[in-house]
Amino acid sequence: MFAREKSDALTSLVKKIDRRMQATQKTRRPLGVFVMFVNDSPGLDQGLRTLAEKEALKEVPLGIGAPPPDYAIAADADLTVVVYPPNRRRDQKVAANFALRKGELNDASASAIYKAIATVLPPESGTVVPTSREVEQMWRYTFARPADHWFKPDFNDLSWRTGPGGFGNKLTPGAVDRTPWHTSAIWLRREIILPDRPFTNLQLQLNADDYADIYLNGVLAAQATKCTTGYQEFAISAEARKTLRPGSNVLAVTCRDSGGGCYIDVGLVEPKPR
Repeated sequence: MFAREKSDALTSLVKKIDRRMQATQKTRRPLGVFVMFVNDSPGLDQGLRTLAEKEALKEVPLGIGAPPPDYAIAADADLTVVVYPPNRRRDQKVAANFALRKGELNDASASAIYKAIATVLPPESGTVVPTSREVEQMWRYTFARPADHWFKPDFNDLSWRTGPGGFGNKLTPGAVDRTPWHTSAIWLRREIILPDRPFTNLQLQLNADDYADIYLNGVLAAQATKCTTGYQEFAISAEARKTLRPGSNVLAVTCRDSGGGCYIDVGLVEPKPR
């Protein structure tokens, strides 16, 4: 039987981990987590399936069986939580693991595990200027090479088209294509509004396939030199950071495609305190 005390503690643990992982995965996939029951018991399999479905778990697999030998889990463990980078199997190295014997999984131990996992996960990011992943954001854009000063704040972009991000050809996994892009390059501009507070921790949030240059107020802020394979955070150059001010700012982007999928979407985030 899937014991209630085990279910309550496990639910508390996996819900917290899964929600945190979902928030992190909006920008990148830095780590993976799985929860494995080493010793089977009657009703455990169905209990885990029901739990995963009821709580809509997306990032934390629940399973039964022995973890791979190189994860070095104690032989007498009843349950183990493993944190690992999602690289190819032969390249994976465990970032953290926790082995619990029977009766050791309770609310206190679940909270302790979550706290430890949170320290190896990157901090959650709060949205300052949203991308178009959740809600469409409007941009000025063109597929024709513009004048050399196209990224400057005073450039006249009224002749450019207007459309929602992201921009792509539906061949990039994880992309949210709202405006078709089928040329070798695209240029984008957008007015953004920043709050009245310091910008020391501000970062760009970017999904680019393939190469992108990002400007803030006419100054190069960051470059993507390869496909990001998802939404990732990029540091803003010191020169571009100096131009930021409360209120209106100009975000300008160009992205170049080398073949296959193409996609571009950009916003700004600020890491939250742990």
